[in-house]
Amino acid sequence: MDKIVVNDIKVDCIIGVYSHERNNKQPLIINLELYYDFTMASASDNLEHSIDYNAITNKVYSYVAESKFQLLEALAKNILKILIFDYRCVKATVNIHKPQALKNGKVSIHMSRTRDEI
Repeated sequence: MDKIVVNDIKVDCIIGVYSHERNNKQPLIINLELYYDFTMASASDNLEHSIDYNAITNKVYSYVAESKFQLLEALAKNILKILIFDYRCVKATVNIHKPQALKNGKVSIHMSRTRDEI
């Protein structure tokens, strides 16, 4: 299966379970893997036969910036729903980094789903 990779979408949002996280936006860094069959796109050279990664990046950025999830897992699953149902991805992977979550380390989650798994 073919894929497009979008890296380093930087967005601030309300995310977390602790009171200080509910009051102040925190930075997240989001990476996406978008799986799709690019056979028609490579033959036609037409965006209608592919996935518009610019539109996807803008949608994910706006969605996350307005969101107020407690868990990264819930945010990731909702991003996956957008990618699969709104943009025809056969499968998608979301990796979210939360750089300020830990004082002495880094945390990120990695979630992949197909249409049947959502």
